[in-house]
Amino acid sequence: MADSPRRDRGDSDRVQNTTQPQPAVPHERQQRPADSNSRRVYNGAQIPVDLRSMNSRYSLNEQFASSRQEFQFGDEDEDEDEDESDSAEPTQETPPVSTAGAAAGLEEEFSQDIQDISDAEISQLLQANEDGFADHYTLLGLSRVPPPTASQIRAAYHRLSLAFHPDKQPQYLKDAAERHFARLRLAYETLAEPRKRVIYDVQGEEGVRIEYGQGGAMGPGGESKMQLSSVKTMNAEEFKRWFLGVLHRRERSAIEALVNHHSKFSMRLDASDTLMGQTRGFRSSDGVEISLPTQYLRLQEVGVDSSFTIPLPKLGRLFETPVSSLRQSFQSQSVPLTEDDEMVSNDCADALGPSVPELVITGGISAGFNEVIATMPQRDISLAPYFNRTYAIASHQVGFGAALQHTFPQLLGNGNGNSIASLLQGTGFRLETSVLPLQAYTLLSVDKSVCIIPNTTPFGVSVTTIVKDSLRLRPPDLLISIQRVLGLRGNPRGYFIWASGENEWPSSISQSLSGAAHSNLAYMVRWATQGRKVPMVKLGADWGFNREAIGDDDDVNGAPSSGTNVSVQAQAGSTELVVSYFCDIFSKYTEPPVRSRVSNSGEVLPQPTGPPVHRSRGTLLEVEARIGFPASLGASITGRRLIGTFSSVGLTIGVAQSWGLYCSFSWSRLKQNISIPVALIPLEDVTTSAVLLAVGIPWALYTATEFAIIRPRIRSKRRRFLKAQRAKLRLNIAKKREEAQQVVALMHPSVEHRQAQARRSGGLVILSASYGTKGKDGVLVDVTTAVASLVDAEQLNLPRSVDRNKLTGFWDPVPLSSKVLVAKYLFGGKEHFVEVGENQSLVIPSRAHELR
Repeated sequence: MADSPRRDRGDSDRVQNTTQPQPAVPHERQQRPADSNSRRVYNGAQIPVDLRSMNSRYSLNEQFASSRQEFQFGDEDEDEDEDESDSAEPTQETPPVSTAGAAAGLEEEFSQDIQDISDAEISQLLQANEDGFADHYTLLGLSRVPPPTASQIRAAYHRLSLAFHPDKQPQYLKDAAERHFARLRLAYETLAEPRKRVIYDVQGEEGVRIEYGQGGAMGPGGESKMQLSSVKTMNAEEFKRWFLGVLHRRERSAIEALVNHHSKFSMRLDASDTLMGQTRGFRSSDGVEISLPTQYLRLQEVGVDSSFTIPLPKLGRLFETPVSSLRQSFQSQSVPLTEDDEMVSNDCADALGPSVPELVITGGISAGFNEVIATMPQRDISLAPYFNRTYAIASHQVGFGAALQHTFPQLLGNGNGNSIASLLQGTGFRLETSVLPLQAYTLLSVDKSVCIIPNTTPFGVSVTTIVKDSLRLRPPDLLISIQRVLGLRGNPRGYFIWASGENEWPSSISQSLSGAAHSNLAYMVRWATQGRKVPMVKLGADWGFNREAIGDDDDVNGAPSSGTNVSVQAQAGSTELVVSYFCDIFSKYTEPPVRSRVSNSGEVLPQPTGPPVHRSRGTLLEVEARIGFPASLGASITGRRLIGTFSSVGLTIGVAQSWGLYCSFSWSRLKQNISIPVALIPLEDVTTSAVLLAVGIPWALYTATEFAIIRPRIRSKRRRFLKAQRAKLRLNIAKKREEAQQVVALMHPSVEHRQAQARRSGGLVILSASYGTKGKDGVLVDVTTAVASLVDAEQLNLPRSVDRNKLTGFWDPVPLSSKVLVAKYLFGGKEHFVEVGENQSLVIPSRAHELR
């Protein structure tokens, strides 16, 4: 049978004073309740009864419990106990358990070796130390999923407002009542108003204050004031779509402020003289041999590329306009639009995840350098002549271009069926052309997902054509790329690429286009100077690696993992096989925080529980090998490491046919990149020892830095952090316990009255409820009043999604532990008993709980 309170008498059974804080209430309200037992044990878990002084009189009050013999009363009811002592039901005696045992166990848990604590426990520790109040749903005893109705919100507020109203509280509890009632009213006003509720579900209480404040979406000067149609006329679903569109545009603007300007700087250096230890010689015009001093680094090439993006929202709205409307606007003379007419309407600009056309302006310059040595003979011809060494630009390239790009989104629901956006939905295009130099090129690229068989993974098809010369002279280049996910979880991904190369029109077509034989001089000169692109076929696959996870892209879907990429490329005269392997060493990345609150489909993304746990950043290692036929070999090893949220540095050691042994230093932040390759040793002088030294020295230096400096520093910071968090948690336990006592004291009269009425009518009466951990070192705290306050219409439904630690009147005696909720109740005059775990719902009354 359930644990029944046994009969206790005398002063020896009074609750002992503890060091934990007590509520500031009169002495008569702090007396031990009639049914409490300071030495009770449930399933080996000690049950502190400090809270019983605030909540037990309602459940075992003589007004509705005198008809049952097992309910006994304490000191102030001593006379009634004397009369009923002979008829009381016998209960099993339990040995006394010291209250110091639980505290010692808790302290021992806090003092465990911090090296054994996992990242999940650290996340729970951070979450337990959050100082914010319970969310509005939990405050009203409601669940977020499924969302409560308006009537449920009103009923919960009415039930709790009766308990917390300041006018119904004694003078010494008025301040606390006003504070808790203000929180309760704020929760009701937020959830009862559909627009505030949408904002609260996405951004929380602080978001509601910001959005209704100056400059917020609903405040003065906000987005709602710029609407052509009033936001106040929208229903909840329409407002949600509008508000998520506002958030999406804000996030896009913030990202564009960071990455709207892309730049890349590269510099090529040569350090072969220093490493080889050779002295270079120079023969002057008169035949004198001059030994040049060793130069540590020789500059070979410098290049800078830059681009910036200009959004074109009006062009996007033009794409979404029906074709019939466009035809009418072009055929008729329209009245000039006023400033108010140019406002963005709700059904156009406020769509979720708008894809706005963009104009990208690009520019770049690169130059190669040669060493120039000037000599001047001395008066004494027997002496070596004077010389001066400088650099001169051997070749340079200047480029300036523009590109128009846009991706038509997939339209959901009702849309303009005959608009350009509806006809091209899911299609992306890019039109690019060069302005300088004068020999311009034009590129057109079209991308689209094609699903051959319904309900299967689509193929990603991309067709690109490049026009470099007049179409009268030769056909444009054509590039076709097809890729598809081959596995169940996105791996592997296969792809096929075909390029036509640079060809000539057949003579018959060429003569028909030009009317006469034409001169091939223009592009023959370009083929001779820049090389001719030949047809190419490439087939490959890559497995399970998110390359951008440690790099500078924003689309981070998960942590990096090891994987392999394989590709075969065939073109006229040669075939190349490329195999690369990727892995993350020294560390595993934790789940990254969600950077966007809104997905591309318009849904609210779930936010991670608690603050993210920062761990040691690992190193992304990439090994690549290239084998070309008939005779070409190349290999490289690249290591990259994050040094900030968006910044990373890298080092590459490799051997290439044209470079020899080289190393390359790189730095990247979002879309800004700096690359400095340095040639070390010519290919003919590369030896196995040189390669091993080039790879081994950086590896040894980084390994020593990682384990001698970085790791000890992280462990030291981790120790200090955990020590501070555990000390904070101990203070928070006492603080939340005191707050729970205050709340229970406020609810006590109202809940007592309602339970008395339920007792007389044979309804649902909560006799006792405990919350905490079980076992030998477990701690259970009494939450009878808190559970009884949730009873509505003789029912209690506590979904598992509700955080019970934050329910009104609850507090967590043992954080970071799995807890149970034990309840004993009367319904229809019969006793019931139930115990539910942390991930179980509590639904009472239930016939399965009846004690027989």
